[in-house]
Amino acid sequence: FANEEFCRISQYTAEELVGEHHKILIPHDAPADIAETIKRSLQTGNIWKGEVKNRAKDGSHFWVYMTITPMMDAEGNLIKSINVSFDITARKEQE
Repeated sequence: FANEEFCRISQYTAEELVGEHHKILIPHDAPADIAETIKRSLQTGNIWKGEVKNRAKDGSHFWVYMTITPMMDAEGNLIKSINVSFDITARKEQE
């Protein structure tokens, strides 16, 4: 599921986002290990929180504060995650 607001700021449709790898949103100037850091955290069952710069479909950037909660199976394997993001672009531009 991708809500209307995230679709609006990312410029992707829900159909383009759901089931897609998050790498489509990572800008070229992002820290090289950010995706791996998040992945490691989730695979160990830990919630990940932080500010992330994303790339919209047109190549522009937007910022979100994310909380990603892992969903594990009975054996402790990551099966999916729930991501709640808040648009913080205006604040980051002011900084």
